[in-house]
Amino acid sequence: MGLGDFNNDGKLDVLTANSSTMSLLLSKGDGTFPAKNRFDFLTTGSPKAISLADLDLDGALDFVTANVGAAGAGSVSPRLNDLLRIGTPAGTGTHSYTIPV
Repeated sequence: MGLGDFNNDGKLDVLTANSSTMSLLLSKGDGTFPAKNRFDFLTTGSPKAISLADLDLDGALDFVTANVGAAGAGSVSPRLNDLLRIGTPAGTGTHSYTIPV
């Protein structure tokens, strides 16, 4: 799980690792995360670790997952956050690129 302000509204949002996806839950700021504020992202394999950083230096928080796939094969899925910066998500962000490791 990761905590960060993904839509620059000053409220901590939650990023969770699921069996084959990541879920971003945008906070209302009162401890609730309405279903309409949930965005799911596909990963290659099962996400095992999350790292948050501004990877492309655009001022918006991005994330990377380390994944484990079939037969223990690993991959990394970076997600650049350029659509969530405006405060109202318009989809699920940019493309997710998977790099075998």
